Amino acid sequence: MPGLSISSGLVIRVRLRLMGGQLALLSNVNVGDKNEGSNSFLFPTVFLTNANHILNKMDELHVVTERHNADIVCITESWLDSATPGSVCSLSDYVVYRKDRASGQGGGVLCYVSDSIQSFEIKPVIHCPIDFDFEIIWVIIRPRILPRPLSCIVVAVVYVPPWYNVQRCKELCID
Repeated sequence: MPGLSISSGLVIRVRLRLMGGQLALLSNVNVGDKNEGSNSFLFPTVFLTNANHILNKMDELHVVTERHNADIVCITESWLDSATPGSVCSLSDYVVYRKDRASGQGGGVLCYVSDSIQSFEIKPVIHCPIDFDFEIIWVIIRPRILPRPLSCIVVAVVYVPPWYNVQRCKELCID
């Protein structure tokens, strides 16, 4: 398995998998010196893929999550809408958070978090104009063991639609 080593003991392991004809990313991040043993910490495993319609891939997603024991599963282009009941996109042993596209076909994001990890969704309390360009969901997770400087981990699943206006984003960042 290929690995990328970064200073101060941070090791990122990345594995690419094929799901529904799309490449998916499965990564582990280990913080601490390899020689320290019990003092090192393994961040939750994250699985990320662009599903391009998740409903016809739920069986495959179930197999992938069981086989690789992913703690967090991030899906873009779920293609779900408000008429889709949560029961059809649920996975056993996971809490699901979702943001469906408000209008039109396609888009949407999902975040599955293992039910062994404490988690909750952050809902924006102020209007952000970027929400109209992006589909984004924010989830705070709190694994039982975290390195001392961390109290939680914030996960953002973002889908940028094909009509995204790069210039508009630059203007928002400058203002």
